[in-house]
Amino acid sequence: MKSFKKELVLKLKREMGLSAITANSSNIIEELAVRHSNIYFYRATRGIDAIELKDIDVIRERYLLPEGVEVSQRLYLMLYQEAYEEYPDHCVGLVELIEHYPDEKTLFIKWLMLNERYQRTGLGKEMVNAIFSLGYDFGYEKFRLACYDSNERGLRFWKNLGFKPVGEAPGIALKSGRKQTLLVLEK
Repeated sequence: MKSFKKELVLKLKREMGLSAITANSSNIIEELAVRHSNIYFYRATRGIDAIELKDIDVIRERYLLPEGVEVSQRLYLMLYQEAYEEYPDHCVGLVELIEHYPDEKTLFIKWLMLNERYQRTGLGKEMVNAIFSLGYDFGYEKFRLACYDSNERGLRFWKNLGFKPVGEAPGIALKSGRKQTLLVLEK
């Protein structure tokens, strides 16, 4: 039986020249670098400067799973693009997917973040389209994610890829005290 994770890693390599490895404790520094490069995201969604993000915050976030989800359903990949000679062995982004969540026919995109250098280059769209294509091949009928209403860039990105709001959940309060909403989007 084919593995979605193995097939995704092969597809990203074959079609996009991306090497994907499982996130682990040895690459936490590279993951932090990607997260620290996303100044807009952390200001918009957390009300903090990205540089305030600590190793322990990243580690804690890595292991959070929705209730009822098994670790075996989770794919957390760090992506490297060897073709970019300017930044050899440089982590270009992170993607975390949860298979069969919240139901058997849904692939949940828990996390997608590109290093700011690679944003607005078409790489994110290409990655997501590769995930869609393979997801359909593996029998997924829906793709779901959550995006903070304060993340206007993220919302625009996902809506341009055909995602539509299907629900809401309470989000975290920002330092300013402003409450935000976590929008559930589906395609």
